[in-house]
Amino acid sequence: MHLYSYRFLAAYIVVLSSLSNKAVAIASYDGPPCKSAEVGGPFYITPACIDPIYSTPIILSQTDEQWPTPHHLVNGHFNGTDVSFNIYLPPKPHWHRRFFQVVYPLQTASAISVDIGSALYNGGYLVQAAGAGGGYRGDAAAAKFAKEAAQSYYDTRERVYGYILGASAGSIVATSAIENSIGVWDGGIPIVQMTPATLPHLYGIRSYASFVILGKADLITDAIKPGGDLRGAFSQLNAVEQAVAEEAISFGLPLPACENPAAVEGLFPSLNLEPILREADLSYKDDFWSLPGYVGTEASALGDYMRAARVVRDTSITAIKQNGGGGAEVTLDTSVANAYGLPDLNFVANSTTFSVTGSFISPNTVAVAAFPAGITEGSPVTLDNSWFLAHTTYHRHQIPTSSGFVGFDQFLDSTGSPLYPQRPVRPGEPFISNMGGGVAFTGNLSAPIIVISNLVDSDAGSVFPDWYRKVVSATLGDRFDDNYRLWYTEHADHFNGPIEKGKEHYLVDFTGVYWHAAAELSEWVEKGKAPSRSTGYIIENGGQVVVSQKARTRGAVQAIVSLDRGGSDRVVAAVGDAVTLTAHVSLPKHGAPVVEVGWDWFGSGNFTSKPLEAQKGGRVEVRDTYMYAVVGTYFPNVRVTTQRDGDAETEYLRVYNLGRARVVVE
Repeated sequence: MHLYSYRFLAAYIVVLSSLSNKAVAIASYDGPPCKSAEVGGPFYITPACIDPIYSTPIILSQTDEQWPTPHHLVNGHFNGTDVSFNIYLPPKPHWHRRFFQVVYPLQTASAISVDIGSALYNGGYLVQAAGAGGGYRGDAAAAKFAKEAAQSYYDTRERVYGYILGASAGSIVATSAIENSIGVWDGGIPIVQMTPATLPHLYGIRSYASFVILGKADLITDAIKPGGDLRGAFSQLNAVEQAVAEEAISFGLPLPACENPAAVEGLFPSLNLEPILREADLSYKDDFWSLPGYVGTEASALGDYMRAARVVRDTSITAIKQNGGGGAEVTLDTSVANAYGLPDLNFVANSTTFSVTGSFISPNTVAVAAFPAGITEGSPVTLDNSWFLAHTTYHRHQIPTSSGFVGFDQFLDSTGSPLYPQRPVRPGEPFISNMGGGVAFTGNLSAPIIVISNLVDSDAGSVFPDWYRKVVSATLGDRFDDNYRLWYTEHADHFNGPIEKGKEHYLVDFTGVYWHAAAELSEWVEKGKAPSRSTGYIIENGGQVVVSQKARTRGAVQAIVSLDRGGSDRVVAAVGDAVTLTAHVSLPKHGAPVVEVGWDWFGSGNFTSKPLEAQKGGRVEVRDTYMYAVVGTYFPNVRVTTQRDGDAETEYLRVYNLGRARVVVE
């Protein structure tokens, strides 16, 4: 039984035992209200201030759990809100006076097992609060209450250190929390970091590139794979395709992501964001097709291509296949030559006009998520893809208010003025800001951060965190190196956790990277031990991040891995030849030991571990031989695993990288 003397909130209610549902009121604490640092700005949270919304935590239950590792679970919520929270407390001998907190605007309070286990492995308890749709205030209240709960549970009044981690939209929350609080968290880890220029532009340009180069997708995919000829592939694109590809690459669409065209196309996220754009910028579609300065009216090959692709056609429905979830596949009495994208279907039924946005699944079939009632086979419908085509170049008309985004430089003239008309609204910037509770991305950090960015991430982009790095550097000046790191991860995309089936041959799970970062961040703050250096990188072709392949300049914690025969990642062999490949592994300074090397000779994602040779001076070389029995092109992989403590048995803090090659068997 534990009572929590929650000093920093106005009042709270606590359940005295997990066996009782009766709430007992505890005396209130008078403290100053949390408030904005400036008029109209975000709330600035301190340890002593009281957030009027999250002033009353209620403990609902306390249980001892065994999975994924033993811990004491405290569950509760803030009275009068939808924000619930869980606190996962390890046994006292395993707690080192720290906590970790995972944040995301749409999450529940139930943490995934790898986060629970990783936090406890790192000597901390884990806090997770249900997202309130955006902002850090509920997370801050949960963090402050959890400190009091932990001090009571462990019977100590010693300082408790805290670290906030957030991926994707959670990175916005984490960044905002570190900029708009002091003393609540002692460090942060924004993961696959989003910025004011990320949305909706990266999704739009993905649709733009996919739409124009759709017919050459296989050519580009093959060129990006190991041993491919990217320059040769580009030479086979026509002038319009080359121009669009160069625009997307310069903007920051990561080339490695284009190995999987389906993951790059951007239709699903665009489908979710389009309603926001349409509501915010009502005249954009019409302006795109009627005013000078837009591709829709441009006297160019690209303009001709867009106009030829535009479809505004009256037709009728020949078949409706309901999916049971309110959506349907709608077959039309017409076919579209370039059936790609998100067309609008405009219906009229019972004197009422309905408009829904769907996606082409064939030249005459459109899938819609919400199908209007009263529409039947034979109903008239207007098919219109005008908005979808217009939105693909919306980025040209949205130069960010903050300078320094290199992807937008191509849309400026020699004086720095926009080449294209700029829209009166920028819906992406307030959308991002609101998601973070008013984040302004000032770079004024109250605590050190380690940013994790991935080179195959087409959702947040790998070049955009470079902008924030420059903002932090300009703001902090000579304090920059004591408060900031940027770690890039090869062969990782936007999504943490186990890799989706069919993608294991080119992607790795990067969960261990950010939990390794959490371990180094805690030592940085608590012991003054500087973490691994930022990744050494350059930016090429406008928006492509290229990381160093040399151990002395690489930085971060991921091993450097290459796979070749005689220095080439392209091998030609005959059927039955013994093909021997060498995996070269170099560890960055202070890199973790290699604990496993797995081979996959078919690029199937099924890896077989091989014995490790002795590690000498941060370098490992491993060889394996295979004889292919069938003519074809194969993409063998080697997956190298490091672990911070050299523990080959634990599932936590494992960091992966791939070495890849092409074998042509004739």
